[in-house]
Amino acid sequence: MPSEQRKFFRSNGSGCAFAATAAKDMAKYGWTQIKSDVDPVSIDKHIKSAIRSEEITTLSLLFPDVDQDQNLKELIENLEKCDSVYLENRFESNDNYGFQFRARVNELTSWVTGFGPFEYLPVTRQSPRTEITIRVKPRPLYAWNFKETPEGIIHLADLDMKGMSDKHLWNHWRVSFERTKRLLGHEPDQESAAKTTFVVPKKIIDRISD
Repeated sequence: MPSEQRKFFRSNGSGCAFAATAAKDMAKYGWTQIKSDVDPVSIDKHIKSAIRSEEITTLSLLFPDVDQDQNLKELIENLEKCDSVYLENRFESNDNYGFQFRARVNELTSWVTGFGPFEYLPVTRQSPRTEITIRVKPRPLYAWNFKETPEGIIHLADLDMKGMSDKHLWNHWRVSFERTKRLLGHEPDQESAAKTTFVVPKKIIDRISD
């Protein structure tokens, strides 16, 4: 199962060229995939272990059993119960609810990015299996930034592209922007941006909650 999820990233299904490159040799870039139960204890255990690990810079937690709307709602509810994760913002957008989860990585705040086999997610988040991806180490110490990011914030695109020249780094950034826009059919908005974990139709959340 992790192999098909890696293929999604390798083929640039997420639109992120950095993730596409790193997915070809995940160990090199400190990116690890771990199957997890949905309960808060398991999620916290894996996140805290990854933060302590010297080898892991980015953690993907895979949830094999989250393949139905009800399961996704349960995952969202359990993320709210975690010690290492919290819901920073829940917003309403058109007919959807958006959930923006953050992970506590020592003194840093890491955006939690969600993927899954649900057609209502942005196309760049529609992966074979459900996962959340979390950067668990500080940003690489580049002498410049691709774009301004709030102080203390880290996320998936902060992968350390070990030995890649500035020219290739900027090319990856350009390709990422262009491919993401092409896949979405528009520039990333609140629903599809990296800072939003999951977007779920209101009718699904409200129906399951009844």
